[in-house]
Amino acid sequence: MSTREAIWLALLDSARWERYYGVLAGRSQRLDTVVRSVLFLSALGSVTSLVAEMPDVVRVTCGLVVAGALAVDFIAKPGQRAATLVLIRDECGRLRLALGDLLRRHPSMDDGQADAALVALNSNLHHITAKDPTPWSDKVNEETTKAAFAEMESIYAS
Repeated sequence: MSTREAIWLALLDSARWERYYGVLAGRSQRLDTVVRSVLFLSALGSVTSLVAEMPDVVRVTCGLVVAGALAVDFIAKPGQRAATLVLIRDECGRLRLALGDLLRRHPSMDDGQADAALVALNSNLHHITAKDPTPWSDKVNEETTKAAFAEMESIYAS
């Protein structure tokens, strides 16, 4: 494989990862918002039920909802996960820009220089994606891969 092809494949990879982690970060942020809203509304409902002396069923239901939301927040930590995924996405975006620059500069560079820069950028990409705290999602991967290839094709196809 030529150096230019290797740079191109790394550029595609970084674009795909940037999209992948963007989707995962968005999901985690939405889950965090839902869990926190449920906690707030449930706590408010629990306080209201105590003050208004609602039937036992309502108080028990509110208590179970609060317990469930607390468990999700404690175990899944969606806010922390979302923040990590946003950092990964942003770093993938930075590496994507650097790889795009390398692809543009490659014709005027020595192959050894280009290879060294590519190795360093790929190492950074693998290092940052290794920090992913989420389980793998084939569906998100397929969707973001298609979108990344379409975007790269529209930008770089001539």
